Amino acid sequence: MKMNTGKIKGINLLWFMPFIFLVACISSKQTNYTFNNKKSATELKEDVVLLKKILEANHPSLYWYTPKDSIDYYFNETISSIKDSLTEVEFRNKVSAVISKIRCGHTSVRFSKDFIKEQDKHRYPQFPLYFKVWDDSLVVLASAHPKDSIFKRGTIVTAINGRSNRTLLDTLFNVINTDGYSDNHKNQILS
Repeated sequence: MKMNTGKIKGINLLWFMPFIFLVACISSKQTNYTFNNKKSATELKEDVVLLKKILEANHPSLYWYTPKDSIDYYFNETISSIKDSLTEVEFRNKVSAVISKIRCGHTSVRFSKDFIKEQDKHRYPQFPLYFKVWDDSLVVLASAHPKDSIFKRGTIVTAINGRSNRTLLDTLFNVINTDGYSDNHKNQILS
């Protein structure tokens, strides 16, 4: 008789412990994230300094394509350019620009997990054209507006708002990482 009681208590305990563990995890989860909230300049500068230290300690090819004094310069420029609070998008763009100077295709900047979870609930302006990009050429593949009669597939674009293709692409290439000095990957990302 005692054996059956022991087994029943053991079985109940096996079911009860995971239940308590799951309840404890659920109640400890905090939802204090505000989408694309601004962070102070001090916090952001500290993050860039920490990122540089982590890269210096762990990145195997940090100085392969860009010498140390140049990497130091780019990081210092980024830190000094943070004069006010920034949103996650603004901060990511600044950090992406400095990370692209490393010229390592495996080193990139991503949004936080909380940002990614929330981004579908928010709309940002989107460029209305889809391009095929190579060298300094932009050719329209499609338009976000199906009834667009001006920008049909195959239209060659030479400038946007008075900015040449080369100027636009150089600006966008500045925040895309790639291995070495190759632009093939950057062209693919923008296409």
